[in-house]
Formats: sequence, C-alpha cells, structure tokens
Amino acid sequence: MQLLFPPFSLSDVDCGRPPVIPNGRGYLVNGTTFFGSIVEYHCLPDFRMISESAQRTCQATGEW
Repeated sequence: MQLLFPPFSLSDVDCGRPPVIPNGRGYLVNGTTFFGSIVEYHCLPDFRMISESAQRTCQATGEW
C-alpha cells in the first residue's frame, strides 16, 4: 500500500488566534495555538463571566 500524503499528526493542528470576548482578555496558557493548547479568559473590572468555563482548548478539528 502506498501513502498518497504524509500521515496526519495532531501536533500539526493549529487553531489560530483564540476568539476575542467583549469586556475581557484571553491568555494563552502555554504560549501556543496548537492542538491541546489552552486559552484562559479573564474579565475586565466590573464584569463577570457568564460561561461555565473560563478556558478553551484547541481541538483536533482546529477549533477552540
């Protein structure tokens, strides 16, 4: 059997810049945007998080 292209590796998945949230900031926990990376969101003063989680993880699909 011949491979037509190199095998896929999850470490090659790049989710790009994480989504921007209004009235808050996102910080890349490990400084990268590749599979398994985590962005942690913090609210600006006088605002509060309404989501269940303040973190998003880069998925194998390339989405946060």
